[in-house]
Amino acid sequence: MKKYLIFSIIIIAILAGGIFILFRSNFIQVEVEDDQTEEKNEIIPEEEISDEQLRTTSVNLFFVDKDDKLSIEKREVDVKEIVNDPYKLLISMLIEGPENSEYKSLMPKDTQVLSTEKVGDILEINFNKSFVDNCEKDEKKQELLVKSILMTVGELREIEGIKILIEKKSVDSFMKGGYDLSNNILME
Repeated sequence: MKKYLIFSIIIIAILAGGIFILFRSNFIQVEVEDDQTEEKNEIIPEEEISDEQLRTTSVNLFFVDKDDKLSIEKREVDVKEIVNDPYKLLISMLIEGPENSEYKSLMPKDTQVLSTEKVGDILEINFNKSFVDNCEKDEKKQELLVKSILMTVGELREIEGIKILIEKKSVDSFMKGGYDLSNNILME
């Protein structure tokens, strides 16, 4: 009986050792696979991201290209600047003009944004008189100017249209005639 007991203990020890080795090898294999997966999915930046880069966001500004069509110019803006009055900032950037020499701004000379106010989903933009006094006579260019403003502020999803005011008053059109400014101008 002692032989039977010793034999049983040896068999149980061998089985336990075999099971231990079997599980141990599977765990090592899983860990290796996980490590390889992590290496494949991990993106290592070429340089550290600075605090300044963390605070920027991209905005799209619409300017006219050489074929008189609206084109997008992407710009990086400090988030702290855009939080206060994003509409006024975007329109001011349009007034400053494009950074890309292939594009041009149709904003009239000496134009200033006096204020902006969101009323429902319409953005009321209050310009000084230069906006209508110094604009191009060409109605097509006036329409492109208005569309460049509309599409730029329309990038902010809450805006569905714009209303242009001149020194807080509604106007029918540009002073040199042309494009109708009397109604809200809606996104297409």
